[in-house]
Amino acid sequence: ADASPMQVESAAPAGEPDDGKAREVCVALAQHLQADDFACRSLLDDNAALLRRALGDDFPPLAEAVANFDYVAALELLKQAAAARGIKLD
Repeated sequence: ADASPMQVESAAPAGEPDDGKAREVCVALAQHLQADDFACRSLLDDNAALLRRALGDDFPPLAEAVANFDYVAALELLKQAAAARGIKLD
């Protein structure tokens, strides 16, 4: 029973690096999308699980826009999703 509170306490700080990493990936993705850089697809694919957790329901339309090479729409979706979650892209 004593292990449970310790696990809960250690779970909270463990989320912070993920948040930082999610922000890093979102910023990099925004830069690639703004530059019409095909590398955005690899970045999205390589970090899909992280982005799915960070962006929730906004991830599938973002991924679809990137897959369709609609980088203008993808960038707008990313900006909206990030803003809604307090993720600063600049």
